[in-house]
Amino acid sequence: MLNDYEYRIGDSAPFSIFSPYNIIGTVGCVFWFLAYGFIIYQSHKDKAPGVPTLALCLNFGWEFLGSFVWDNPIPLWRWFYSIWFLLDVAIFAQLWLYVYARVCMCRHAMDQVPRSSKLRERRCQSESRRRSLQASVVG
Repeated sequence: MLNDYEYRIGDSAPFSIFSPYNIIGTVGCVFWFLAYGFIIYQSHKDKAPGVPTLALCLNFGWEFLGSFVWDNPIPLWRWFYSIWFLLDVAIFAQLWLYVYARVCMCRHAMDQVPRSSKLRERRCQSESRRRSLQASVVG
């Protein structure tokens, strides 16, 4: 009888690094590392957020739990979660940096518009909307 932490495919040992489950999972993790690397690179290149804010927050929470809260019987997976968490911190820093820069640019653009407050408000909102659409198309 398997307890809650034991899983296996076929006759492999439940916690073996070389079980098919862990080999397939490790290959998947390598591809996720590559995906995160490409997101960070493209975000830096475009000077725009690479991941939608909601998705990043959910992912950040999930990987925080996987790194620091949940007990994982396989140390390799705890390392994977920790690396993903650090990569999420980098992506979150880029999000903060580039969104903050957009807000500053928007405020500067607002100063260039005549004194009509409604016009200023619309200009700032449309500029932000245009940039976020460009970021979502690129990202």
